[in-house]
Amino acid sequence: MNQVRSEVLNLVGQNGLLKGLVKLVLERALEAEMQTRRNAADQARRKSIRGTVSPSRGR
Repeated sequence: MNQVRSEVLNLVGQNGLLKGLVKLVLERALEAEMQTRRNAADQARRKSIRGTVSPSRGR
């Protein structure tokens, strides 16, 4: 029974596998969200730059 308790604590304890797994998943999700926002900001910036500069006409 003590071995079972020890294994359960290894899964959910202070330094358990579950805590590490949740941390990893949240970090990856946050990084993906930040990357998506950066890409959207870059696209918006490119569109606004293109929209304000007119192409030259045969010069």
